[in-house]
Amino acid sequence: MNTRLAVDQRSIILEQVRATMRENQLDWLLVPTSDSHNSEYPPKADNRREFLTGFTGSAGTAIVTKENAFLATDSRYFVQAEKELNSEWTLVKNPSLVTFFTENVPKFLPQRIGYNSLLFSEPTISQLSKTIKTMKYPDNKTPDTTPLMVGLESDIIDPIWQRYNRPPYPNSELFEYDTKYTGETRCDRIHRFLRMCLTAANDDVREKTGQKDLVLVTDLTDIAYLLNLRGNDVDFVPVFRSYFLLTCNFPSSIDSDSSHDMKEWCTPYLFTDCIVPEILKEQLQTEINLQLRPYSSFFDSLRSEISSDSVVFYSHDEVSVGISQIILSHSSPRVDISPVVNSMKAVKNSTEIEQMKAIHLLDSVSLIRFHYHISHLPTDQTHTEVSLSHDLHRIRMEGSPDRYQGPSFSPIIAVDENAAIVHYHPGANKNPKQVTGQSMLLMDTGGHYLGGTTDVTRTVHLGKPSEKQKQIYTQVLRSHLALMLMKFELLSTGKTPLASSLSAISLNELWKLGYAQPHGIGHGVSNYLSVHEYPSFSTPQSLPLDCFITDEPGIYVKDEFGVRIESLLHVCEIEGYGVDPSKKFGHFQTMTYVPYDRKLISKEQLDPDMIKWIDFFHQQCFDLSQEHLTDAERDWLREETKPL
Repeated sequence: MNTRLAVDQRSIILEQVRATMRENQLDWLLVPTSDSHNSEYPPKADNRREFLTGFTGSAGTAIVTKENAFLATDSRYFVQAEKELNSEWTLVKNPSLVTFFTENVPKFLPQRIGYNSLLFSEPTISQLSKTIKTMKYPDNKTPDTTPLMVGLESDIIDPIWQRYNRPPYPNSELFEYDTKYTGETRCDRIHRFLRMCLTAANDDVREKTGQKDLVLVTDLTDIAYLLNLRGNDVDFVPVFRSYFLLTCNFPSSIDSDSSHDMKEWCTPYLFTDCIVPEILKEQLQTEINLQLRPYSSFFDSLRSEISSDSVVFYSHDEVSVGISQIILSHSSPRVDISPVVNSMKAVKNSTEIEQMKAIHLLDSVSLIRFHYHISHLPTDQTHTEVSLSHDLHRIRMEGSPDRYQGPSFSPIIAVDENAAIVHYHPGANKNPKQVTGQSMLLMDTGGHYLGGTTDVTRTVHLGKPSEKQKQIYTQVLRSHLALMLMKFELLSTGKTPLASSLSAISLNELWKLGYAQPHGIGHGVSNYLSVHEYPSFSTPQSLPLDCFITDEPGIYVKDEFGVRIESLLHVCEIEGYGVDPSKKFGHFQTMTYVPYDRKLISKEQLDPDMIKWIDFFHQQCFDLSQEHLTDAERDWLREETKPL
């Protein structure tokens, strides 16, 4: 996709969009980042907002009016947006559409606000409609009629984009994700999923099941997870563009060990244009009676399968308005299964846990080798943020050629003041900064492996750091260690206390210096799917045991430098801990064995138990990695991991 169009081309495109808006009698047009599946990383062919605005950040909504154009995004992307938007676009430093509507509908008085009904969820549009209905106007500006949200069946941007070489959908080849990595067959996984769907229904609705009920899954990572399949339709996420629909005549009860008879009462349909090898196709049909259909036939199939007697199970927060309207038009009983697959993916089974441990050790060794590499850069060569990203990819590939599948997100290697931009991307910078012997680097990278996904951040200094840099680095390290050292009583449900209350203990270390955290303190990580998944530390929910979650505090000093330290944690029970045997306790066990930069550590700022933990951790980093290193790398690591 060519997003680097000339300024005059952007202006022409904007006018072409406004001309189409006039044809559709629209006053405003909303263009989101998302695709039809509400994906974090859409396929390139769905990057409509990026094509329209030139802004390459991963979050934001464009709002085109008759005479103005706005781009609303969050604080991670303010600097980037200001660089990438031309003068016709106004940056709105708040991603909330509700806030934008509240401030601007009374000002501009739009009558018809258009949006692609496949790109917005029902809750989002309902919230915007409610905001409009309760809008307060100045006395002299009250409109004659209430503004109307207009769902469009076809996208306004697409035909215009076709003139500028819109990329096609890739329709990659699907491949099996082996049970030696998942620990569960697709038959058992789907069977467990359907049992959990029934559990999510209340008694009244459950009594109505049994007559061609429908279970709909639209999230691409959920579909890949349930089917033990992977694809290559999207950068950084091994998924395939599809819809998954199961027609079920549910039995009165489903036993946990009765997955073998699932084919008698359930027929699954996969709507995709991706290539399915014949051997895999036969396997899918034999194991679960999977029926393959073209992607474009999904909506007709949904209309033909649904009836007023069907109970429809689907994620209310994720499906598009277009799908919701079909379901609502039949007045079918509905069951929200939003938490079901999220909780399934979050809690790893014993096989997944062992695989995650194994690939994080592989990745840690590669990162240690990379840190050795950047500390010994040849002075007769030019090194940049981008070239170091390529070096890391090569080292990861060399470290595990049979399991490494590629980066899990666009690597962030930021030098000096660039690291103060929270989610800086060197690839978006036409002149990536050079790395010198006095550079301070923030390196946030991750890899996909057969067996799991990694996400690691380390900040290092290649020369002599200032006292300010050491102070801030050590305070971030204190915040990072707060979770590592924490022990907590498990609730009666077997879960942790509220995630937000646990994260507050970590954040308090940043607040002591007057710094606010401009991003989440941590997020779940998948088994070779999306690097970001449920749960997170920012939600007022408990964390389940055996989930994996990042610990990533940071401080960013504008125009100077940034510090972020990130490791992956395993939420697990501490066996035999506690005075009262009836009480159970848990802790966070690190999966990331990459040492901290001792040059940046101010020992005086650390508590004794922190120093003790760092020394023990550094010894683990050395012991677990040494046999995979060269003599030179091993000698360097021995110095880097000496007791503080």
